[in-house]
Amino acid sequence: MAGDFYVVESYPNNLASGVYRDVVPWVKFNRPVNTTTVNDTTVVLAESSTIEAIPCTYTYYEDTYKIAIRPSGNLKSFTEYTLFVAGEQEDYEEFGGVRDVDNNPLENNYVIIFYTGDKTSTSPT
Repeated sequence: MAGDFYVVESYPNNLASGVYRDVVPWVKFNRPVNTTTVNDTTVVLAESSTIEAIPCTYTYYEDTYKIAIRPSGNLKSFTEYTLFVAGEQEDYEEFGGVRDVDNNPLENNYVIIFYTGDKTSTSPT
């Protein structure tokens, strides 16, 4: 496939607040993803203040071109988080970045920031 490879949608939205602590962020692309390029260096969820990556597992949904990023546990309350998806790295080709099935790199780095609240999706109201 020719043309640009890019993110079309993500969750949570950039600068969202009150996000559930058990959130499973996701990123949706405009075409199929080469899943061998999705790992803990190309898709990173981190607490913004420390930039320390949170251990996550990744699930790819072929029918929607979506990657779900599942943290190993609940996120901290009232905390800012950054979700980073690596794009083309011209000066660091060995690091690659996320690519489509035709090996085209993600056009640019993709970054969202969000803020957790104090509840999980199953918390009583």
